[in-house]
Amino acid sequence: MSVFFCPGCWGEISESAHRCPTCGADLEAFDSASFQEKLLRALWHPEPLTARRAAELLGKLAASPAVPKLLERYRSGVDPFFAAEIARALLEIGSEEARAALAVIARDPSIIVRQAAGPIRRDTERPS
Repeated sequence: MSVFFCPGCWGEISESAHRCPTCGADLEAFDSASFQEKLLRALWHPEPLTARRAAELLGKLAASPAVPKLLERYRSGVDPFFAAEIARALLEIGSEEARAALAVIARDPSIIVRQAAGPIRRDTERPS
């Protein structure tokens, strides 16, 4: 049986719901959101692989407007694999703002995340 989630609060909903019973969101209104907006919302999806896939797709789309949300999601506390996916997305976006976000992520305590953030540069290297 499939589980459906409200894109507003990520509470479980029935497949036929028109309004979220938890937050009252009009679920049909979310249908008109752009694909990029849906991906940005999916960064907070409760199913970890869905959230990681959203980050990956935002990177493949080189979605520059996603940079602040990717950094916000990283800072909210994610597992190292999700943080690494965020780093790879920022590398693909490649804007100046994305590079600044990568400088933050390159200081992560996890080697998995630091490697995904790209080559360590002296200005982003952690002191020993």
